[in-house]
Amino acid sequence: MRTRSDERTHEAETVGPSREEALGARVRAFLRGELMLADLCELTREEFYILSEQGRRLYQEGLLDESRRLFEALTVLEPGEGYFHSCLGLVQQQQGALDQARRAYDQAIELDETDVSSRCNRAEVLLQLGHLEAASEDLKRIAELDPEGSLDHSQRARGMALALGTLVQRAMEASRA
Repeated sequence: MRTRSDERTHEAETVGPSREEALGARVRAFLRGELMLADLCELTREEFYILSEQGRRLYQEGLLDESRRLFEALTVLEPGEGYFHSCLGLVQQQQGALDQARRAYDQAIELDETDVSSRCNRAEVLLQLGHLEAASEDLKRIAELDPEGSLDHSQRARGMALALGTLVQRAMEASRA
């Protein structure tokens, strides 16, 4: 009976010079920053998005730990894809890991400053964390990015901005009383 170790040894022995050279070239390109880890693993962009859709389905089914693990892997394999960071933040936010969610949204926004969805979700997390000024800045930026309020997240942001304004007004009134 062959063991997993035997299979790996056999595979290593059957790697020809051309396959080994190709792998070596990919590793060198990865180390120079010319390839992402995903390229080194040879996953296609389409396969990444198939995996992300599976992560979204897991999230929708309430399998948050599984969804989180999948999006964590995707952000490691393809760190330049803001959508994966945003999805990871969404799962972490749902799990109550607000600081982690904020960091994931920060990364998504760093990759795409115009990402209204991540910015809106981050504003919500910031509000939950009590960072009212930072949340307000995100809400203002969303209004700048979508002044017509045509995106769903823009409408949600407007609702948060109104609620934030009401809270500030009540706090000011309470402090005067």
